[in-house]
Amino acid sequence: METLYIDRKHSKLEVSGARLLVHIAQQRPVFSVPLDQVQRIVVSTGVELSSTVISKLTQHGVTLICLNPRNIDGCAVTTGLLHNDANRRLRQYRIVSSEQSQLYYAQGLVAAKLTGQRAQLNKALIVRPDRRRQLTGAMNTLGEMTRRCPDSENLEALNGLEGAGAAAYFGAYCSLFAPRLEFTGRNRRPPRDPVNVIL
Repeated sequence: METLYIDRKHSKLEVSGARLLVHIAQQRPVFSVPLDQVQRIVVSTGVELSSTVISKLTQHGVTLICLNPRNIDGCAVTTGLLHNDANRRLRQYRIVSSEQSQLYYAQGLVAAKLTGQRAQLNKALIVRPDRRRQLTGAMNTLGEMTRRCPDSENLEALNGLEGAGAAAYFGAYCSLFAPRLEFTGRNRRPPRDPVNVIL
């Protein structure tokens, strides 16, 4: 087990020796797992844990991720001790300082984003076949931008592909909403229409 997910309300975390104990409300027996088998714990609901537990997780190199589904800015992450991580840091520095590596990873990120946008429009097409022309046109554009990602020669060209994909995506996405909502594209700080408020 590398990642442990805690999504039951009113659970309680304790550490006993080298084991993590998870008390789940109205459930027996207590769930127990050796800490050396856990790399990270993801908490997505209200749980009870003490500063002692957080300290022991850190000492064992366990990353604790606390998510707030209602407020993305209200999330927190604690990491294990990183003093033995010099080789990883050096590899990260080498990647960051290499333009070729930057481009390689950026290509993967942009391609994944474009693929996700295309999948989202494909789901919309099932529900809204009346928007077939707008949705399929945007999906074709997103597919083309995705195919061109590996061939982009620099970050500027890649940014252009990402921008063209975003324009196609939101152009089709806007067509899914009633005109009275006045949703014509992405805007924020402050959002100027009900759809952007929700987004």
